[in-house]
Amino acid sequence: MTISERHEIILNKLKDSGKVSVQSLSDELSVSEVTIRKDLRILEDKNLLFRTHGGATQSNPYTSD
Repeated sequence: MTISERHEIILNKLKDSGKVSVQSLSDELSVSEVTIRKDLRILEDKNLLFRTHGGATQSNPYTSD
């Protein structure tokens, strides 16, 4: 599986449930938690998600809607 494929899966899961956890993504994609954290950092740098403690969300957890 390529990095792009992993990122696509992460974003799709995020779109479906609104949040994802490092642990569940690591288990599901059969990669280390370190790899998932790196993926989330890359996607956050592209403004595609917001990292949280132990995972990520689609919306900014630091603002009230």
